[in-house]
Amino acid sequence: MSVAGTVISVVGAFVGGGLVVALAEGGTDVQQGVPHPVIYTISEIANLLALCGPAFFIGALAILLAARAGLPRWLRAFSVIAGICGILLPVYFTIPVYLAWTLVFGGRLVAKGARGNELTEAVLAESLV
Repeated sequence: MSVAGTVISVVGAFVGGGLVVALAEGGTDVQQGVPHPVIYTISEIANLLALCGPAFFIGALAILLAARAGLPRWLRAFSVIAGICGILLPVYFTIPVYLAWTLVFGGRLVAKGARGNELTEAVLAESLV
């Protein structure tokens, strides 16, 4: 899901960048020939792909983590709420909750990271690759 979120974000960045490049390279004919509502619509699509697309996938992942990972109760509840907010990110008012969760969850991963390495090393030692 993280890879899908990254891919859709890159696609959105290229759509937005492509719009700017097309307007710059097309000169005045393109700049004045394409109606402003069309330019606005393409830029909004790029923004949704670049920002809200990844939040959708990370939101779904947060809900899955809350359901299946051994998280503390407070983090499990926060993950469900933030996951729903990530899925609903285009609504705009859910952005602060989603961003707060990414900081809290990321901070917890960094703080607890030393203990997780032991498990990862054990799994890698058993791997054939």
